[in-house]
Amino acid sequence: MAAAVTPVCALFYFMTPGLWDDTATASEDYFVEKIDERVNEQYQKQVAREQKKPGYRRQTREQIRVKLEQTPPITGRDLCVFIGLLVARTISPNKEKLQHHWKTTDEGAIPRGCFGRFMTRDRFAHVSRNLHFSSNTDPRAATDRAWKLRPVIEALQETFRAGYMPPPVMAFDEAMFPSRSSFNIMRVFEVYLGKAGSADGVALRDERTGPVSVVRNLRAAFGDGPFPEKRLIVIDRFYTSVPLTMQLWTMGYYSVGTVQTNRKGLAAQIVPPKKAKKKEQSRPAGIERGTLTYAESSLVPRMRTTKWWDNRPVYLLSIGGSTEVDRIVRRAKSGVQEEVVCPRIVKDYQTFMGRVDHMPIQTVDTRRGNTDGVKKRRQRACKVCSVLKEKVTGGDTSFQCSACKLKTIDQKTGELKESPVYLCNKVKHSFDGQARTYFEIWHTCWRNGTFKPSRGKRKLRVRVTEDGEAAATDDEGTPQPQRHRVVMTTSS
Repeated sequence: MAAAVTPVCALFYFMTPGLWDDTATASEDYFVEKIDERVNEQYQKQVAREQKKPGYRRQTREQIRVKLEQTPPITGRDLCVFIGLLVARTISPNKEKLQHHWKTTDEGAIPRGCFGRFMTRDRFAHVSRNLHFSSNTDPRAATDRAWKLRPVIEALQETFRAGYMPPPVMAFDEAMFPSRSSFNIMRVFEVYLGKAGSADGVALRDERTGPVSVVRNLRAAFGDGPFPEKRLIVIDRFYTSVPLTMQLWTMGYYSVGTVQTNRKGLAAQIVPPKKAKKKEQSRPAGIERGTLTYAESSLVPRMRTTKWWDNRPVYLLSIGGSTEVDRIVRRAKSGVQEEVVCPRIVKDYQTFMGRVDHMPIQTVDTRRGNTDGVKKRRQRACKVCSVLKEKVTGGDTSFQCSACKLKTIDQKTGELKESPVYLCNKVKHSFDGQARTYFEIWHTCWRNGTFKPSRGKRKLRVRVTEDGEAAATDDEGTPQPQRHRVVMTTSS
């Protein structure tokens, strides 16, 4: 946790100095391996240039080789600077050419002298064309499909295993397993025993998907030996099954998770039959919210199938969990939060799975694209662009400040509405002769919009009154009619 205080600390914690040196050595070996090929390519280019320009004199192959061999070797520091410049380019991209980052004069929105202070353009190109993490001459390169990244993978695995302290409660969902599909995240997962395979006529079992991968990850994190104290494993609805629960019990783990009703081995008294004409979609009027029904297995001790009524029935499969009555906060249809009776296993599942179960960030504010079924993030007008641009257009950016909120009070209804402050994530304008990002202009130069310059007439601005409260006025300083009041707040 101490190494993750800043992103830079986390990067250098996982990317150890030995990995930087090994990468530099592999890159230098690749340069030596390809030097003959590059000498011939440069010689052919010089011959073609000599034919087009009679005054040009080509170099011999020996001269070209000597010049290439005089190139300084790639070091770990060069790789660190190279990665840092790539990160800077990601934050402030250049749509024209990469070489424009090394310009000595300002050209449009491209600031001058940024990249050249850390690495020359030719050195950056040399590192880029020779970057390798492993040697291509190794025999394992022909059999290992991930050989080009194998040293990085091994270094990350060793560093993570050495610095990770497994908590007493762990949760597994789709974020813990790899997915290669951009349309259906559940497509590649095998639910029960993994994908079938064979090698030389011998049946194999895939250990990368489904419950088998859960067992593999637990063994890698905790080992195979028995434990003096049991741990609780919280599982997502898609992965919970009776075989997985029994396997975790034999390994010394408690488990709890919501379960699909089509899983084999569940209690028939709790789970409705598959051939039922009408499934229970919502809670009947005669059943109170929080009603609990469970059945314990007669073959596996302490394994229970639980049915808990919320707005809809919730089915859970647990082993070693407690069914004691507890309370959980739920929201009623009226919008008021209230406490609902529930078993202890429901509260454990909600507590621990709710912290790791992920969802795509900022997916609420979306619009339908040109193609059916495609959603795109809605773009808003940037607060800085609306002042500095000559022509104001809507839909400049979809990035917003996580700290600032624009509060508007409607005088008619008295409702307080909050809206985010949208800002571009690029360097397009300069302030006081210095190129700055939009976030720096809004927060540092304009003091969170308080000192925003005027643009035209009758534009809303954020001004601080005598009593210290921010209010909306027009560009000439005259207070506007009492229609709305705009207040800028920044959370600490």
